Amino acid sequence: MANCGDEKALAGIREYVRHLAIQINNYKFILDPEKIVIGGGISVQPLFLQMIKEEIKKINTVYPWDLPIADVEVCKFFNDANLIGAVYVHIKFKERKIDVDKLNEFLDLVKDRREGQYLMELLL
Repeated sequence: MANCGDEKALAGIREYVRHLAIQINNYKFILDPEKIVIGGGISVQPLFLQMIKEEIKKINTVYPWDLPIADVEVCKFFNDANLIGAVYVHIKFKERKIDVDKLNEFLDLVKDRREGQYLMELLL
């Protein structure tokens, strides 16, 4: 609806993004990361990233001095990033040995997904 110009949808997203931009700004000042990446299904929408960047710029205009603006991008695997991270952490910190058959079964399940090649490289 927002992509079609619906004013109520745009206002709702803008309100959500304003709160998110405040938090991103806070993370930038507290942790000073090189980059902040946004994931999840909504990150596929270019409008979402555009609105975040606009709100961050607005927030930074209230300060009487120049501050570094957070570099915000969408993550490479969008909504699947959490799956890759969860599998990676699970395998890296698992105490017992990985069952090779189960690993191959898992890789067969994801091989046709866009992150399948990345997972195979990461895990093998």
